[in-house]
Amino acid sequence: MTDVNQFNCTCGVVTEPKQGANNKLCRFRAVITDYRGDKQFLTVKAWDKIGDLLFKYLKVGRKVFLTGRLTFADEWTNSEGKTTIDTILTVETFNFLESGNSNGNNSDNGKKVSKTSKEEVGVSIDSDDDIPF
Repeated sequence: MTDVNQFNCTCGVVTEPKQGANNKLCRFRAVITDYRGDKQFLTVKAWDKIGDLLFKYLKVGRKVFLTGRLTFADEWTNSEGKTTIDTILTVETFNFLESGNSNGNNSDNGKKVSKTSKEEVGVSIDSDDDIPF
């Protein structure tokens, strides 16, 4: 049996996205806030075209919906003496949840970006055309 590791979350960007020297990987920190206001921070990694798009359009404070695989790494003791494990999300798809434009134009709302998209850029709008009923 194959293990399923898929994680979906709405999060806010808390550090500016950075690209590696070869521009294949984009990394940034994000925060997930639950209904009680509790926060969970995670490291986000995105590769290739998805990484390029996240690097280009995400800024600190922007909200984004991410889908990907979780891994846990880098255990350390924080300043309060608690053991902490870094949570890493490797992005497979994402949706912009609000515009990154300062003029209030929400032209990118609802766009879904996926590495499995058929379009060259990787941007597609969900459609009900392929549902067989």
